[in-house]
Amino acid sequence: MLLSFCLAKLISMKWKTQEAKARFEAMLERTLKEGPQTVTRHGKPVAVLVEAEQYRHLSAGRKSFKALLASAPLEGVEIRRSRGRAAVILRASRKVRKESMRVNAEFAAVDQDPGASARRGLARAAASIRRKSEP
Repeated sequence: MLLSFCLAKLISMKWKTQEAKARFEAMLERTLKEGPQTVTRHGKPVAVLVEAEQYRHLSAGRKSFKALLASAPLEGVEIRRSRGRAAVILRASRKVRKESMRVNAEFAAVDQDPGASARRGLARAAASIRRKSEP
C-alpha cells in the first residue's frame, strides 16, 4: 500500500536534471512536504530524492548476499565443487601467461635489434627440424 502510494507520487513529481541542480532547495522542501521527487535525464528517471527516514525504512529489510544464502532452505541439498576443472584452468592460465611473457620479451628484443628476430626464428626452425629427424 505504501509502495503504491510512493509510486503514484513518483510519477507526478519529475524534475529535469538542470532544474534539480538549480532548484535543489525547492526540490528538498517538496520532498519533505509532498514525498519522493524524481530526477529525469532526457525524459527517463535516473534518481529519486526521498526523506532519510523513508530511505532507512526501505533499505532496512535488505540482506547481504551471504545472509541470503545462509537463510536459503538447502536442507538435504548436496553441493559439490569440482576441483579438477579449476586445476586445468589454472594450468592453462599459467601457460598463457608464460607464453605472453616470452612473446613480450621477443618484441622487446626486436625493438633493440631488428635482425635478432630473424636469427632466432631460423635457430628455432633448425632446432625443430633436428628434433623431428632424431629417432
